[in-house]
Amino acid sequence: MANPSGNYPGRQIFLGGLKSGCPAFVYFGSGRSDLSKKRYVQDIEDGQAMRINPLNPNEKVDIFRHYQAVRIDPRTGLIVVSNSQAPNDAVFEAYMYMDEGEKLSGGFLRNIMELIGPEYDDRKISADGVVTIDKTKIPTPRVIGVMFPDNSGAFHYTPMFTPKMDLSLGLTHAVQFNGMLEFIQTYNGDVDYKPFDYAHTARVFETEASTAEQLANELYEISDYEDSEYGILRVWSLAGVRNGDGPGGWDITVRDPKRPDHAIRI
Repeated sequence: MANPSGNYPGRQIFLGGLKSGCPAFVYFGSGRSDLSKKRYVQDIEDGQAMRINPLNPNEKVDIFRHYQAVRIDPRTGLIVVSNSQAPNDAVFEAYMYMDEGEKLSGGFLRNIMELIGPEYDDRKISADGVVTIDKTKIPTPRVIGVMFPDNSGAFHYTPMFTPKMDLSLGLTHAVQFNGMLEFIQTYNGDVDYKPFDYAHTARVFETEASTAEQLANELYEISDYEDSEYGILRVWSLAGVRNGDGPGGWDITVRDPKRPDHAIRI
């Protein structure tokens, strides 16, 4: 098998339900550069959030590579998964307080992602720390997923991305417990990447996993492509299954052998 998004998907978000009857998600990360590979997932806020951090504690924070990827509301199980810090807090707080109709429409998510726009990560940093960005280069889409319960307790999810300033998908789906996870990604799967051309079709990944550990391991194991120039591209596989364990009912597993001992969560 291979990663369903190709050899180099960038960052992926999978959302859906397992055959065991639980909502589930995966956040998979891959990288080409040494700095992109030397990152790990750290639990923060007593397990209510997951942050992508540099392995080297002396490395300066780069907002495009180091960010809070997951936030969980321990009261309701609302969860936000994103490849970017920019929309994470705003979306999380909005979904905590907006009414059910607004959540189900997905309109707020569309609007805020359009306002924030994509990442322009073709940056150059001078010796004195001045950052310049070439916005004529191809931008990197921000991808985000929200999973939340309605008033009856049934879970729904809304994926969104910004592959320039255009938006597709974004409609909220009721979670189906059939082992099918819809996924979105930043790149088209080629090592010499371009932003992914989503068109308007859903992409799904089928799994027999019944636990967070199985799900994290499955995505990690199938993403084993090794490039002659860049080496192994996979960096982490972070999976969550809402089975009643952990904050908000979410059992979280991280698969990444490079993590410091204090960050291991399996």
